Amino acid sequence: MHNNLIVVPAIVTNGAYITDTLNFVVDTGVNPTIILDTTLRNQLALNDDYRNVNIQGAIKDLVVKGQAIPFLNAYIDKLAFEQQTIIFLEKDLPYISYYAGIKVHGIVGYEFFRNLVITIDYEQKLLYCYTPKKFYKRKRRLKKLSSIPITLAQNKPYVKATLYKYNEQDTLQRTVNLLVDTGAGFSLSIEKRKKVKDFIPSTYKGKKIGTTLTGEILGEVGRLPYFELGTFGWQGVITSFPDSVKDEKLYRVDLNRDGILGAGILSRFRLTFDYLNGKVWLRPNKKYKLPFQYALSGIELVAIAPSYKMYKIARVYPNSIAQQVGLEKGDELVAINNTMARKLRIGQIYNMIDKKVGQKVNLLVRRSGRLLYFSFRLQPVP
Repeated sequence: MHNNLIVVPAIVTNGAYITDTLNFVVDTGVNPTIILDTTLRNQLALNDDYRNVNIQGAIKDLVVKGQAIPFLNAYIDKLAFEQQTIIFLEKDLPYISYYAGIKVHGIVGYEFFRNLVITIDYEQKLLYCYTPKKFYKRKRRLKKLSSIPITLAQNKPYVKATLYKYNEQDTLQRTVNLLVDTGAGFSLSIEKRKKVKDFIPSTYKGKKIGTTLTGEILGEVGRLPYFELGTFGWQGVITSFPDSVKDEKLYRVDLNRDGILGAGILSRFRLTFDYLNGKVWLRPNKKYKLPFQYALSGIELVAIAPSYKMYKIARVYPNSIAQQVGLEKGDELVAINNTMARKLRIGQIYNMIDKKVGQKVNLLVRRSGRLLYFSFRLQPVP
């Protein structure tokens, strides 16, 4: 696991040439396998047997160009995915590597999940792969699990969930259809449609709420009164409300999707995906009851290539404690609580600077060649 992203080692070959070991993000929100590193096409000495493709994301006028190349084989550990058509992008997309804190060469989705039962153990940072026969052979393992039906649309998994709002007179509730996206770092995203207008918080914060293959998504962030997934539920889930419905001239809207269920919620479970039988099995882990926190330090980080052990502040949230004490975009993190930043992964740093309200954080940063020291206590962004 790298900053809640599931990263697995993989190799790709065309039979004559083979890549070095690559890092692939396992992402249920993706259909075709995508190569993000443009140098790999030359490494495989691929010929002209391809077709041009445009990957369309959330923003209508922006597409990512690539080539779909057939008859390639991919290997993830001992699993072979043969005769695959893989999309090689024309331009590098480094932001996923910046977020993960490790060089990411590609993304694998449906092809990895479609014929196997896949268990994701966020707590142990392990991935288990079974044939359906082997998984269901041990009946007792299912006794500790709860299952939720999933449906596949464009080879991506969707689940039903429920939003609640409590008034003095009654209780409002809406059922929503959510894309299950292990590659989304946030907890929950809900489209601002009429059916959910009563559930949108009256106070929220405007910001960039995410980045897709085709660009940044703008919107607001707030807390839902209550969110229910199967037999599980939480109060105050940090939820993004993108502008995609408000500005349909700019954003591409999927009318069958009411939102996205991301890693902020998924990582609270030991998850098992079974596409063939249309189920996802859940078992809560130690994170299940933890409160949902939002940018307590007030900073967003990126890991800088090529080592991905240098970390810089990419964003300082308005009115946050980071802004109050004087941290700035572009500051390089040198040390956190007397630990050198280069010895830590980006996910470990976030665990230190966004852990709980009231915790003291000491940061040493480099700005324009000068070392600056900051000390503050974590607090929610107002």
